[in-house]
Amino acid sequence: MRYIYLHIFFFFFSVLGVQAEMISSTHFENAVAGQSFTLDKWMSEGFTTGSWHQGLDSRTMIDSSVSMSGEKSLRVFYPKGEFGPADNGAQVELLFEPRKEAFISYWMRFSPDFSFGTTNEGGKLPGLSGGADCSGGSSCDGTNGFSARFMWRGGGRIALYLYHMDKPEKYGEDYEFLYPDGSSVVFERGKWYHLEERVRINSAADAHDGEVEIWVNGVQVVFVGGLRFTTNGDMVDKLYISTFHGGDDETWAPKNDSYIWFDDIRIGTSREDTRFQTCVAPSLGANRSLCAEKSVELSVPYLTDQSYNWYKDGTVVSHENALTIDDAGTYVLKVDSDWCSSADTLVVYEQINSAIADDYFVCQSSYQSISADLPEGDVYSFQWMSNGRVLSDRSGVEIKNAGDYTLLVSAPGCDDYKKTFVLKSGLLSIADTSGGVGQSVSLSTADAIDCLWYEALGDDAPVFVGSQFSTIFPDGPKTYYVKDANAFSGYVGKKHMSVDKSYTENRFERKMVFEVYKALTVDSVTIYPVEALDAVIRILSEDGKTVVWERTYNGLSQGEVRLPVGAELVPGKYMMDAEGSTGRLRHANEKDTDISFPYEVEGLISIKGSNLSWIDAKPYYLFFFNWKISSGNVCARTPVVLTGNKPSGIANQSSDGLAFVSLKSNSIHVQSAEPVRFYRLFTAHGAEVASGIPDGEKQFDIPVAPLKGQIYLLELFCNGKSCTIKF
Repeated sequence: MRYIYLHIFFFFFSVLGVQAEMISSTHFENAVAGQSFTLDKWMSEGFTTGSWHQGLDSRTMIDSSVSMSGEKSLRVFYPKGEFGPADNGAQVELLFEPRKEAFISYWMRFSPDFSFGTTNEGGKLPGLSGGADCSGGSSCDGTNGFSARFMWRGGGRIALYLYHMDKPEKYGEDYEFLYPDGSSVVFERGKWYHLEERVRINSAADAHDGEVEIWVNGVQVVFVGGLRFTTNGDMVDKLYISTFHGGDDETWAPKNDSYIWFDDIRIGTSREDTRFQTCVAPSLGANRSLCAEKSVELSVPYLTDQSYNWYKDGTVVSHENALTIDDAGTYVLKVDSDWCSSADTLVVYEQINSAIADDYFVCQSSYQSISADLPEGDVYSFQWMSNGRVLSDRSGVEIKNAGDYTLLVSAPGCDDYKKTFVLKSGLLSIADTSGGVGQSVSLSTADAIDCLWYEALGDDAPVFVGSQFSTIFPDGPKTYYVKDANAFSGYVGKKHMSVDKSYTENRFERKMVFEVYKALTVDSVTIYPVEALDAVIRILSEDGKTVVWERTYNGLSQGEVRLPVGAELVPGKYMMDAEGSTGRLRHANEKDTDISFPYEVEGLISIKGSNLSWIDAKPYYLFFFNWKISSGNVCARTPVVLTGNKPSGIANQSSDGLAFVSLKSNSIHVQSAEPVRFYRLFTAHGAEVASGIPDGEKQFDIPVAPLKGQIYLLELFCNGKSCTIKF
């Protein structure tokens, strides 16, 4: 009996006496850039090859412009309009001594405009096999081998394409790659991915105990057990480099010339040989400015097993572990070590500059962290300000309140740098407040919604649930964190569509019917265009005629496409359609056995089916997949600061005794043991009275109007430190 489940293996090599043994590997660094990687080149890298191949001479090339590690990779060409291994992609067998179990891994990257197919999307990717490599629709009878290659499917979804003795269909059996949370593995074009596979053969001719296990970037995405591969003693004996579009007709062919890059191919006897490795990236630190430093000295520790490649604006400038920079530009250090590659980037400016944006929006986190990305120390001086008030003299700042902000940076020999930006906030509206220690205070949001109130940002359990939280002022500042108790952000509807279980359709009088029970936003949906097209997506009222929302999407690509929607809906019944599409869309048909209406989030939304009863009876699932919806305030927990002030114990010096104040008729005289960068004077209730920049003075006067009979706080900021004097 076959079974599928997540499985965790623990390897105890030293205890069991199992020794890892690399069978063969290459990262293509010894090959000549621009040349085909022919059969003899594979053998020169230490591989044993079969006697035949397809496409190596004409459709492979060593590329020095794209690589995962080092400077080179293998590029495979998939010509426009071609399909099948004779005219598309490449094939070669990389043989090794037959084994009960083997491991392989490689990195791969789709070209940025890679075409997954025409009306059918799918193609083969390398994987392990054995014997006569049963594939191509053959019946696997136990004497003609097996194959466990990978495939890309619609939109870049990836699957195991398995030929074994008990496969239920002629053309192999698909096992979709799924992350532990159940979501599909989708490879984005232009991005590197690490694929790793383990195959263990069945132990005897009548034993159903063969296994296949697959990882993507170190995360297990497939485990299949209970398999019969062979009955004649054949075992795992090759990495089957077999990659092409198809399918067996032109509907599978790419719509444009496409490429896949492969790098760091490994065949091993244990997972230690092929495992995804994370390595510590080199740290070049913050960006720099030549006006302040004239030249910049950069270095990382030298290790004999590492190679170093420095790039300036994309061109290699050094292979040493250290570099002296006296020319502005973007510098990248790439470090390769034992099949592990990492990099860091540094920008060197002529004058002071930063990458601070014009505006920010705080929602995903409780604070917005912004950095000047320049080094702290004696060279650069920083001032972060809002509404004339100095917030910090460090290189970075954390802010939460919406408003206008300014960063000032200066350094000897440089023009002063000034950057103004805006922070917008989606956090709940609730103000910081202060009062006497021990006094009661009631907190609520501006619209008095039910909230979860937490004592710390990372707490799992709230201290209170409700619209108004009553507590007392602490001794000093204390931060609570608040979140909308009824907020929802998540997905509803069928997650994805399988090309081989779908129809293509342009009769858009077919509509999806759904009901909204509470005000919400449809944030996004996924559609599957058959070819590039334009589409007008609409949401209609219950009558199917009145348009309540619509948006035009131009130049949509073939395959899986995620559409931003942003439709705000009130409770009611609705329909969604694709009126105005210039081409065909895919929808799931009755072969897709996991279609099950309604798709619901309780109390929020229900997708009920279509507007045509015969479609529901099939059932079909029309056009719009994996709806992202949200309701309420879905932002991160909002911080609110309570500050408790004591009415007694007033002092004229800071608690560390390093600063003193004395009152004059129209000023406050300050004496400090350290130079003061800036100060703030405000009342115990948070009202600012004065602020200023004494520019490093240890004694100075703060001019003020006659002070009233209340408590004041003076904050002094000295070389990154701060102290408070209460008087």
